[in-house]
Amino acid sequence: AVVSTQSRGIARETRLRRQTGGEDQECCYGRWLSQTVEGNVRRVAAAFSDIGCVPILPDGGFFMVVDTAPMGWSFPGDYGVECARWLTVEWKLALLPLSAFYGARNKGLAGKCLRVCCAKSENTIERACHIIRSLRKGM
Repeated sequence: AVVSTQSRGIARETRLRRQTGGEDQECCYGRWLSQTVEGNVRRVAAAFSDIGCVPILPDGGFFMVVDTAPMGWSFPGDYGVECARWLTVEWKLALLPLSAFYGARNKGLAGKCLRVCCAKSENTIERACHIIRSLRKGM
């Protein structure tokens, strides 16, 4: 897997904060970004947990994975692609099918998992969490 310099920086800052207990308050963009993204990941993960999905949390980085299998959703064809399309078109919640990162022989390894970007503004994360929690009612 290719990891960007920015993703490495976020992971480094997250690790440092955890090791120091967050006591080192040196101000820098990397620290602010890692704290913001980590907070966003926790909020989105909580929203998905609230509706019964299983969030898979990153150890630093912009993305998390969510297993939607507990929802019991069914889609024809490539589950990830069709589920992501449905969430985007019907719910205005843009997620990526994890299957997009696998070759044809291994697409099944993605299961019913979707990739979620958490490097978004507070307003966008708040709207996304509201939409996610609405999925429980909309089924």
